[in-house]
Amino acid sequence: MSANMNLYSHRCLGFGHPENSMHALRDALESGIEGIEIDIRLTKDRKWVVLHNPFFADERRNVERVHMKTYGQIRREVTLLDTMLAYIAARSERMKRKTILIDVKDVGEERQIARMLASYDLTADAVVIAWEPEVLRRIRSIDPSIRTGLSYIPIHSTLTFLQGELKTPIGRHKAVLTFNKEHSFDARHSEGHSKQHYLATLPEFPVTSIQVYAPLCSAKLVRLAHKRGMKVIAFTVNNRVLAALLKRRGVDGILTNDPKKFLK
Repeated sequence: MSANMNLYSHRCLGFGHPENSMHALRDALESGIEGIEIDIRLTKDRKWVVLHNPFFADERRNVERVHMKTYGQIRREVTLLDTMLAYIAARSERMKRKTILIDVKDVGEERQIARMLASYDLTADAVVIAWEPEVLRRIRSIDPSIRTGLSYIPIHSTLTFLQGELKTPIGRHKAVLTFNKEHSFDARHSEGHSKQHYLATLPEFPVTSIQVYAPLCSAKLVRLAHKRGMKVIAFTVNNRVLAALLKRRGVDGILTNDPKKFLK
Protein backbone atom coordinates (compact mmCIF):
# COMPACT_ATOMS: atom_id res chain seq x y z
CA MET A 1 0.00 0.00 0.00
CA SER A 2 2.55 2.56 1.13
CA ALA A 3 5.60 2.94 3.28
CA ASN A 4 3.49 4.51 6.02
CA MET A 5 0.73 1.90 6.36
CA ASN A 6 1.25 -1.78 5.60
CA LEU A 7 -1.31 -3.96 3.86
CA TYR A 8 -2.03 -7.47 5.16
CA SER A 9 -4.23 -10.04 3.47
CA HIS A 10 -6.73 -11.24 6.10
CA ARG A 11 -6.69 -15.07 6.02
CA CYS A 12 -4.91 -14.70 2.64
CA LEU A 13 -8.24 -13.59 1.16
CA GLY A 14 -8.77 -11.45 -1.91
CA PHE A 15 -7.22 -13.61 -4.61
CA GLY A 16 -10.13 -15.82 -5.60
CA HIS A 17 -9.36 -18.81 -3.39
CA PRO A 18 -10.74 -20.21 -0.10
CA GLU A 19 -9.39 -18.53 3.03
CA ASN A 20 -6.26 -19.95 4.67
CA SER A 21 -5.67 -22.26 1.69
CA MET A 22 -2.40 -23.01 -0.07
CA HIS A 23 -3.68 -21.49 -3.33
CA ALA A 24 -4.64 -18.30 -1.49
CA LEU A 25 -1.24 -18.22 0.19
CA ARG A 26 0.57 -18.63 -3.13
CA ASP A 27 -1.20 -15.70 -4.78
CA ALA A 28 -0.88 -13.52 -1.67
CA LEU A 29 2.87 -14.09 -1.57
CA GLU A 30 3.18 -13.15 -5.24
CA SER A 31 1.20 -9.92 -4.80
CA GLY A 32 2.46 -6.49 -3.80
CA ILE A 33 1.13 -6.58 -0.24
CA GLU A 34 3.45 -6.25 2.75
CA GLY A 35 2.18 -9.27 4.66
CA ILE A 36 -0.32 -12.05 5.20
CA GLU A 37 -2.42 -13.28 8.11
CA ILE A 38 -3.32 -16.92 8.81
CA ASP A 39 -5.26 -18.57 11.64
CA ILE A 40 -4.16 -21.74 13.40
CA ARG A 41 -5.88 -24.25 15.68
CA LEU A 42 -4.91 -27.43 17.50
CA THR A 43 -6.23 -30.85 16.55
CA LYS A 44 -6.92 -33.65 19.01
CA ASP A 45 -3.42 -35.06 18.41
CA ARG A 46 -1.91 -31.61 19.11
CA LYS A 47 -0.99 -30.60 15.59
CA TRP A 48 -1.34 -27.01 14.41
CA VAL A 49 -3.59 -26.66 11.36
CA VAL A 50 -4.39 -23.52 9.40
CA LEU A 51 -8.08 -22.84 10.02
CA HIS A 52 -10.12 -19.95 11.37
CA ASN A 53 -13.36 -21.58 12.45
CA PRO A 54 -13.44 -24.03 15.38
CA PHE A 55 -15.94 -26.15 13.44
CA PHE A 56 -15.95 -27.72 10.01
CA ALA A 57 -18.45 -29.78 8.05
CA ASP A 58 -17.42 -33.26 6.96
CA GLU A 59 -18.44 -34.93 3.70
CA ARG A 60 -21.81 -35.83 5.20
CA ARG A 61 -22.28 -32.23 6.36
CA ASN A 62 -21.95 -33.21 9.98
CA VAL A 63 -20.56 -30.33 12.04
CA GLU A 64 -17.38 -31.33 13.87
CA ARG A 65 -15.11 -29.56 16.33
CA VAL A 66 -11.51 -29.29 15.18
CA HIS A 67 -10.05 -30.07 18.61
CA MET A 68 -12.05 -33.31 18.77
CA LYS A 69 -10.53 -34.68 15.56
CA THR A 70 -7.02 -35.89 14.74
CA TYR A 71 -5.19 -34.39 11.82
CA GLY A 72 -5.51 -37.68 9.95
CA GLN A 73 -9.28 -37.43 10.18
CA ILE A 74 -9.48 -33.92 8.70
CA ARG A 75 -6.36 -33.74 6.54
CA ARG A 76 -8.40 -33.29 3.34
CA GLU A 77 -10.04 -30.16 4.76
CA VAL A 78 -7.04 -28.40 6.31
CA THR A 79 -3.34 -27.65 5.87
CA LEU A 80 -0.68 -28.15 8.51
CA LEU A 81 1.07 -25.01 9.74
CA ASP A 82 4.35 -26.82 9.13
CA THR A 83 3.45 -27.33 5.47
CA MET A 84 2.50 -23.70 5.00
CA LEU A 85 5.64 -22.38 6.69
CA ALA A 86 7.81 -24.68 4.58
CA TYR A 87 6.17 -23.25 1.45
CA ILE A 88 6.67 -19.67 2.65
CA ALA A 89 10.33 -20.35 3.44
CA ALA A 90 10.95 -21.84 0.00
CA ARG A 91 9.34 -18.87 -1.73
CA SER A 92 11.20 -16.38 0.46
CA GLU A 93 14.48 -17.48 -1.05
CA ARG A 94 13.59 -15.98 -4.42
CA MET A 95 11.21 -13.13 -3.64
CA LYS A 96 10.82 -10.25 -1.23
CA ARG A 97 10.04 -11.53 2.25
CA LYS A 98 6.65 -10.68 3.73
CA THR A 99 5.48 -10.34 7.31
CA ILE A 100 3.50 -13.36 8.53
CA LEU A 101 0.82 -12.67 11.14
CA ILE A 102 -0.02 -15.98 12.82
CA ASP A 103 -3.30 -15.72 14.70
CA VAL A 104 -3.23 -18.44 17.38
CA LYS A 105 -6.75 -19.55 18.32
CA ASP A 106 -5.89 -22.12 21.02
CA VAL A 107 -3.69 -22.14 24.11
CA GLY A 108 -1.03 -24.83 24.27
CA GLU A 109 1.84 -26.24 22.22
CA GLU A 110 3.36 -22.79 21.73
CA ARG A 111 6.79 -24.41 21.72
CA GLN A 112 5.86 -26.13 18.46
CA ILE A 113 5.22 -22.75 16.85
CA ALA A 114 8.54 -21.33 17.99
CA ARG A 115 10.36 -24.46 16.85
CA MET A 116 8.82 -24.36 13.38
CA LEU A 117 9.59 -20.67 12.90
CA ALA A 118 13.20 -21.28 13.88
CA SER A 119 13.59 -24.38 11.69
CA TYR A 120 12.40 -22.49 8.60
CA ASP A 121 14.34 -19.32 9.46
CA LEU A 122 11.10 -17.34 9.69
CA THR A 123 11.34 -16.04 13.25
CA ALA A 124 12.25 -12.54 12.07
CA ASP A 125 9.37 -12.52 9.56
CA ALA A 126 6.60 -13.66 11.91
CA VAL A 127 4.35 -11.94 14.43
CA VAL A 128 2.40 -14.28 16.70
CA ILE A 129 -0.94 -12.64 17.48
CA ALA A 130 -3.79 -13.79 19.72
CA TRP A 131 -6.88 -12.72 21.65
CA GLU A 132 -5.65 -14.77 24.58
CA PRO A 133 -2.77 -13.03 26.44
CA GLU A 134 -1.53 -16.35 27.84
CA VAL A 135 -0.52 -17.45 24.34
CA LEU A 136 1.69 -14.38 23.97
CA ARG A 137 3.22 -14.73 27.42
CA ARG A 138 4.16 -18.33 26.67
CA ILE A 139 5.65 -17.45 23.29
CA ARG A 140 7.77 -14.70 24.82
CA SER A 141 9.00 -17.04 27.58
CA ILE A 142 10.02 -19.61 24.97
CA ASP A 143 11.71 -17.17 22.58
CA PRO A 144 11.77 -13.45 23.47
CA SER A 145 12.90 -12.61 19.93
CA ILE A 146 9.51 -13.59 18.47
CA ARG A 147 7.30 -10.56 17.95
CA THR A 148 3.84 -10.73 19.50
CA GLY A 149 0.57 -8.85 19.09
CA LEU A 150 -2.58 -8.70 21.21
CA SER A 151 -6.02 -8.49 19.59
CA TYR A 152 -8.53 -6.82 21.87
CA ILE A 153 -11.40 -4.37 22.21
CA PRO A 154 -10.36 -1.08 23.90
CA ILE A 155 -13.20 -0.05 26.22
CA HIS A 156 -12.54 3.70 26.09
CA SER A 157 -12.53 3.73 22.29
CA THR A 158 -15.64 1.54 22.18
CA LEU A 159 -17.62 3.81 24.48
CA THR A 160 -16.53 6.93 22.64
CA PHE A 161 -17.51 5.32 19.36
CA LEU A 162 -20.92 4.23 20.67
CA GLN A 163 -21.58 7.62 22.20
CA GLY A 164 -20.95 9.23 18.85
CA GLU A 165 -23.10 6.70 17.01
CA LEU A 166 -25.99 6.76 19.49
CA LYS A 167 -25.77 10.51 20.15
CA THR A 168 -26.35 9.88 23.85
CA PRO A 169 -24.19 10.11 26.99
CA ILE A 170 -23.08 6.79 28.46
CA GLY A 171 -21.01 8.04 31.36
CA ARG A 172 -22.65 5.75 33.93
CA HIS A 173 -21.79 2.68 31.89
CA LYS A 174 -18.29 3.99 31.33
CA ALA A 175 -17.76 4.29 35.07
CA VAL A 176 -18.82 0.69 35.56
CA LEU A 177 -16.63 -0.69 32.79
CA THR A 178 -13.45 1.23 33.52
CA PHE A 179 -13.20 0.96 37.28
CA ASN A 180 -9.80 -0.69 36.90
CA LYS A 181 -6.84 0.45 34.82
CA GLU A 182 -6.69 -2.93 33.10
CA HIS A 183 -10.13 -4.43 33.50
CA SER A 184 -10.65 -7.51 31.38
CA PHE A 185 -13.33 -10.11 31.16
CA ASP A 186 -14.22 -13.00 28.91
CA ALA A 187 -16.89 -12.88 26.25
CA ARG A 188 -16.94 -16.46 25.11
CA HIS A 189 -17.92 -17.17 21.54
CA SER A 190 -20.73 -19.61 20.87
CA GLU A 191 -18.31 -22.49 20.40
CA GLY A 192 -16.95 -21.98 23.91
CA HIS A 193 -13.27 -21.78 22.99
CA SER A 194 -12.05 -18.37 21.92
CA LYS A 195 -12.05 -15.32 24.16
CA GLN A 196 -12.30 -11.65 23.39
CA HIS A 197 -10.57 -9.39 25.86
CA TYR A 198 -11.70 -5.91 26.70
CA LEU A 199 -9.07 -3.63 28.20
CA ALA A 200 -9.67 -0.17 29.59
CA THR A 201 -6.26 0.93 28.31
CA LEU A 202 -3.31 -0.60 26.49
CA PRO A 203 -2.06 -4.02 27.59
CA GLU A 204 0.39 -3.82 30.48
CA PHE A 205 2.55 -6.73 29.34
CA PRO A 206 5.01 -6.18 26.46
CA VAL A 207 3.77 -6.74 22.90
CA THR A 208 5.02 -5.57 19.53
CA SER A 209 1.60 -4.62 18.23
CA ILE A 210 -2.09 -4.40 19.01
CA GLN A 211 -4.82 -5.48 16.60
CA VAL A 212 -7.97 -3.41 16.99
CA TYR A 213 -11.36 -3.22 15.25
CA ALA A 214 -10.95 -0.45 12.69
CA PRO A 215 -13.68 2.00 13.86
CA LEU A 216 -12.11 1.96 17.34
CA CYS A 217 -8.64 2.99 16.16
CA SER A 218 -8.78 6.57 17.37
CA ALA A 219 -5.88 8.96 16.91
CA LYS A 220 -5.51 9.04 20.70
CA LEU A 221 -5.21 5.26 20.94
CA VAL A 222 -2.60 5.26 18.18
CA ARG A 223 -0.58 7.99 19.91
CA LEU A 224 -0.66 6.12 23.23
CA ALA A 225 0.36 2.86 21.56
CA HIS A 226 3.24 4.47 19.69
CA LYS A 227 4.42 6.10 22.90
CA ARG A 228 4.65 2.61 24.38
CA GLY A 229 6.48 1.29 21.33
CA MET A 230 3.50 -0.68 20.00
CA LYS A 231 2.33 -0.70 16.40
CA VAL A 232 -1.39 -0.54 15.64
CA ILE A 233 -3.01 -2.84 13.08
CA ALA A 234 -6.69 -2.28 12.23
CA PHE A 235 -9.15 -4.97 11.15
CA THR A 236 -10.99 -5.57 8.90
CA VAL A 237 -10.71 -2.74 6.35
CA ASN A 238 -12.30 -3.20 2.94
CA ASN A 239 -12.87 0.33 1.66
CA ARG A 240 -10.45 3.05 0.66
CA VAL A 241 -12.19 5.86 2.56
CA LEU A 242 -11.76 4.11 5.91
CA ALA A 243 -8.20 3.18 5.01
CA ALA A 244 -7.37 6.81 4.25
CA LEU A 245 -8.83 7.89 7.60
CA LEU A 246 -6.81 5.28 9.48
CA LYS A 247 -3.68 6.35 7.66
CA ARG A 248 -4.21 9.95 8.77
CA ARG A 249 -4.61 8.72 12.34
CA GLY A 250 -1.22 7.04 12.15
CA VAL A 251 -2.31 3.40 12.01
CA ASP A 252 0.63 1.19 11.01
CA GLY A 253 -1.23 -1.48 9.06
CA ILE A 254 -4.62 -2.80 7.99
CA LEU A 255 -6.00 -6.30 7.60
CA THR A 256 -8.23 -6.57 4.55
CA ASN A 257 -10.28 -9.18 2.69
CA ASP A 258 -9.79 -7.25 -0.55
CA PRO A 259 -6.11 -6.31 -0.92
CA LYS A 260 -6.34 -5.82 -4.68
CA LYS A 261 -8.53 -2.79 -4.07
CA PHE A 262 -5.59 -1.06 -2.39
CA LEU A 263 -2.98 -2.19 -4.91
CA LYS A 264 -4.56 -0.33 -7.83
